Amino acid sequence: MNDSDINKLAAKLTKSLAIKDDLKELATKEDLKKLERKIDELDGKADTILEFAEAVDETVSGHEKRLKRIEAVPVIAHQIKK
Repeated sequence: MNDSDINKLAAKLTKSLAIKDDLKELATKEDLKKLERKIDELDGKADTILEFAEAVDETVSGHEKRLKRIEAVPVIAHQIKK
C-alpha cells in the first residue's frame, strides 16, 4: 500500500466516523424516559377509547335487535287478528 492509498483510506474512515456535532440531535436516555411516560399515558387513553367503542357497538347492536322486534310487532298483531 502506498501513501496515496493510505491517504484515501484515512479520508474514507474520517468521513465514516461520527463526531460530537453529529450526535447532538440524537435522543438521550432522559428523552426516552420522558417518551416512555407519554407512551404509557397514550396507551391508557387508547384503552379507554377502545372500551368506549366496544360499549357503543354493544348498545347499537342491542338497539338494532329491539328495533327488529318492534318492526315485527305490527305483523304479529295483524296475524293474530285473523
